[in-house]
Amino acid sequence: MRVQTILAVVVLVVLAALVTGKPFYQARRAQCKVGTSWPGEDGCNTCTCRGDSVSFACTTLSCDPVQARIDNDVPVQGDSQDELQALQALAETSTDHGQWLPFDISDFEWS
Repeated sequence: MRVQTILAVVVLVVLAALVTGKPFYQARRAQCKVGTSWPGEDGCNTCTCRGDSVSFACTTLSCDPVQARIDNDVPVQGDSQDELQALQALAETSTDHGQWLPFDISDFEWS
């Protein structure tokens, strides 16, 4: 009985994650109208709805996604305005003049 309960809970958690965990671009895809464009998740590429109104294509430029999000003010799902402002302040005070900083952004605690 206990194993069945645990298994049922695991299945429900996985299903909930699959249902609610759609990436940002999939939400945009549901609203796709032919020719409509929007910023890609990384902030530096552009996605455009294709002619069949069901599929879309995104450019694949290589970029620094953190800097692109700052430059274009494009929040990614899960970002808060405070996080973007902190990244902007960091970019303005850095001494590397636009070069990639040698640390992982996940090292910072966001409050």
